Amino acid sequence: MANHVHILAVPKYEESLSRSVGRTNLLYTQYINRKYKRSGRLWQNRFFSTIVETESYLWAVVRYIEKNPMKS
Repeated sequence: MANHVHILAVPKYEESLSRSVGRTNLLYTQYINRKYKRSGRLWQNRFFSTIVETESYLWAVVRYIEKNPMKS
């Protein structure tokens, strides 16, 4: 899981998650590139989001996130 993260979030406003993730990715990538004198992408791809509409899907997502580090 070196080049991606999983986050389960409830944004207050419709666009706030997209802006927050984009800004965080940009700033962190700039920081790491400067610190290690490198250039280029740090993250795997643009972030992916999906709406969790049911409680059963919510728990499936929680289990997936919890188990994901074990796959690496």
